[in-house]
Amino acid sequence: MLRPLIGLAVFVCCIITHTIHAQAIYFDHTFGTGGKTFLPMVAGDKGHFRSMAIQPDGKIVVVGNRAGASLVVRFKENGTPDSSFGTNGIYRGVDYSVFYDVTLQPNGKIIAVGNGAAPGFTFAQDGFYVVRLNINGTPDNTFGSSGSMAVLVAGNHDDAHAVALQADGKIVVTGKSNSWRACVIRLHSNGSMDSSFGNNGIVTNANGDMSGLCITTDGKIVVAGYASPFVHDYSMIILRYLTDGTPDSTFNHTGIVYTLIGEGAGYDGSGKARLQPDGRLLVSGTGGFGPMPSDLLVVRYNTNGSIDETFGNAGIAQVDINGDSDIGYDICLAPDGRILICGTSLDHAKALIAVACLNTDGTPDYTFGDEGSIRNYVRDNIDNGYAIALQADWKVVVAGSSSIGTYPSIYQDPALLRYSPYRTIVNETPNTDITLQIYPNPTSGTLYIHSANGIINATITDMTGRLVNAPFYQQYMNMSLLQDGIYLLHVTLQDGRSIVRPTTVIH
Repeated sequence: MLRPLIGLAVFVCCIITHTIHAQAIYFDHTFGTGGKTFLPMVAGDKGHFRSMAIQPDGKIVVVGNRAGASLVVRFKENGTPDSSFGTNGIYRGVDYSVFYDVTLQPNGKIIAVGNGAAPGFTFAQDGFYVVRLNINGTPDNTFGSSGSMAVLVAGNHDDAHAVALQADGKIVVTGKSNSWRACVIRLHSNGSMDSSFGNNGIVTNANGDMSGLCITTDGKIVVAGYASPFVHDYSMIILRYLTDGTPDSTFNHTGIVYTLIGEGAGYDGSGKARLQPDGRLLVSGTGGFGPMPSDLLVVRYNTNGSIDETFGNAGIAQVDINGDSDIGYDICLAPDGRILICGTSLDHAKALIAVACLNTDGTPDYTFGDEGSIRNYVRDNIDNGYAIALQADWKVVVAGSSSIGTYPSIYQDPALLRYSPYRTIVNETPNTDITLQIYPNPTSGTLYIHSANGIINATITDMTGRLVNAPFYQQYMNMSLLQDGIYLLHVTLQDGRSIVRPTTVIH
């Protein structure tokens, strides 16, 4: 894949890294243990987090599955379970169920959706499983039957993969029916079916599995997924409905858009969908070109359903993390319009969680991580990044799973990670607990410096090595007197180690 020239700041970073044989580490060591939090499993079992939402107070709500049952977990800002929620921070759903998505109501209540049999249904009657919890993690008895409900679309084994709230409080859920039909349902705020939508609250039409869902400002419903293997060769599929559930003919004339990426048949699956403030639609996914390995993808569509060819390469931004196969799952939007995508990247039969950042035009943001992406080992086996969120301080939270061990004793734990995208250079392995964080970078004045290893001193030089005037005050430096440009931060840790970091001043 051709890449544009890298700017001077990144070039400097590369020189420093090569000179001291350093490893860039991006885990935020103020979160969990070394930037990571796991829910431990037992050998041979498995679990995963599939989606998350960050509350206004900074607490993180994640949903998924562990040991055969769906779960909702709330973590504090530091990555520890919130004991004021559910039972020791956890709400456990019914057996043989999984939650795939979560959203927060304006009043703080939590709605989780997935696959399962609500109370009163048999195991063979698992359908769209919807649960609403109070702020403290207890079931909301004003919703459905004691806080939960199930909708059988095709009789059994239906999967709900995404949920969104309308402005009027109605709840929209999408996924697929047992017959591989794309399905959307709409509920009143109390969990009852909304008969004004589709056929008694249910709409099914195209063949596909839907995992992305957005509500436009005028109330239209947009769902995204991938077509069945027998129809349209797993191509990406977007559908838009009017408020009553009928197809929107102003969207590609039919209400449906298929996008086949690459050459011939292949998996062009869609992950999640996000609407930009201007109404254009971003869809994450996976796709490859011919025999080449698959890559993380972001496709942008105009409001009429056509591909926005001003984005990426003719409307498609393709992110190759390491030359091997990559799978894209979730995306989120930064306040400045940049786009973050997370997923899984293969590395010699192992899988790592990958995070990439794109500029608003779909080109790589080379100021983020290593040339636009982050790919650190979590443990030593197979890791998957299913959901991504961005905090106000530009720390990146990823929910997924992480495995450890060898067959037959393999542990797959639900995992929650937090990264700082600012380069951390240390002469250590990726598993070290030693880290240096500086932020914001670029800065216009105060540069905050933190190390779990303790800091003795910090100085700033220009690119010629000349010491410049930037006073150090234990945890921060005053850069306001410096002219715009690139400088080198020299930090001495209490154990005698020295770290050199580039930093940029922009007033």
